[in-house]
Order: sequence, then structure tokens, then C-alpha cells
Amino acid sequence: MAVFPLPKIPKWGYHKGSGKRWFGAARDGGRNHAACDLIARPGTPVLAVDHGTYLYRTSFYLGTDELVVDHGHFLVRYGEVDRDKRVKDLTRGKPVKPGDVIGYVGKLKMLHFEMYQ
Repeated sequence: MAVFPLPKIPKWGYHKGSGKRWFGAARDGGRNHAACDLIARPGTPVLAVDHGTYLYRTSFYLGTDELVVDHGHFLVRYGEVDRDKRVKDLTRGKPVKPGDVIGYVGKLKMLHFEMYQ
């Protein structure tokens, strides 16, 4: 059973009408926002949304990282996670299950959540 990527569903930031944080919101240069930004306090645990395999971690945006997990029938980029606070046993190829802590919200006070088929 899939879970939400944060311990608590935020009231602001991910739906149309709440600023430019929702999927598809217009961005500079004619592009659209490719994610839902889920507002949360820095240090909030980021949870794997389903069973899958941890692929990698890389630099993302303004001093944050992204975690990429292949969940089998979809892929997730968990962006804007804390660069310094890491889950020690999370290594490339490690299986994850729904609700596993895979990272922590970073200094930008949100999780940038992208899903791909």
C-alpha cells in the first residue's frame, strides 16, 4: 500500500491556487513546474511512497539534493532534501518499502515531489 511522502499532508503548497508550487504551474522561460512542492519544516522525514529500489542521490537546487527511487511501475525524484542529513544505510540498489525514511526536508522548507511512468 502506497503512503504519502511526508508524515503529514501539508495544507498549503501542492494544489492549484496555492502559489506556483503545484504541478504544471507556469515558470520562467515558458516551462511548467514538473512537481508538487510539499511544504514542511526542515528536518521532516521524507518517506518512500511505495516498494522500490533506491537508485541514487545527486545535487539538486540551491544547496539541496535529490533522491531517485524506482518504484517499479513509476519513478520518483524526491527533491530539495537536506544535503547534510542522510540515512546511513541507504545505498544504491537498496530495496525500500512504503514509509521507510529515505531523507529529510532541506533548507528550502519543502519536498519537491516528481513522479514519472
